[in-house]
This record gives sequence, C-alpha cells and structure tokens, in this order.
Amino acid sequence: MVRFKMNDDPNAKLEFMSFEEVLNESMKDPEFKRIYEELRLRKARINAVREARAELKISQAELAQRIHTKQASISRFENGQINPTLEFLDKVADAMGMRIEIKLVPK
Repeated sequence: MVRFKMNDDPNAKLEFMSFEEVLNESMKDPEFKRIYEELRLRKARINAVREARAELKISQAELAQRIHTKQASISRFENGQINPTLEFLDKVADAMGMRIEIKLVPK
C-alpha cells in the first residue's frame, strides 16, 4: 500500500509512507487495532493448521474425510472465508493426532 503524507503547503513535496509507518499510524485508531488483531489471530490459526497438515502430508480432502465434512469446508477455512468454532478446530487437531492448546497472555 502506498500512502502519501500531505500538509497544507501547496508547494510541499509528497512524501511516501512505508507500510510500517501506515500501520503504526493506523494502529492509533482503536477500532482498526481491534480488527487488525482479530485478523492476525485468525491468520495464525489458519497457518498453524495448514502447516501441520502439510507436514503430515494430509490433503484437504483427507482431512475433511477424517472429520466428516467436505473438502470445501477445509478450503474455506484455510482461505480465511470462515471463522471456525473451537469445536471445528478441536476436530481438525484430533484428526491430525494433535490437540488445541489455549493460553491467556497479557495484552
């Protein structure tokens, strides 16, 4: 994403902002920060399942069969199109011989 810093001087040059600058500025907005954190955590869950499945060499279809659902459900989860329930994640973990571990940490 490219964003420009503007000021009121019509003769001023445009300054490009890096992604980090844009993110840091955006994180000052509490609503943006809340949504960003929700999406970051969702992405972490997706990556954990995708990486475990790949390491075990289990296809989406095989995983779906193991938890009695359709391959499309696994695909939608891995593509971030659905926010899974804890029950769904438990089934997925169990089907891969794993378990879910939840840890509360300070913000």
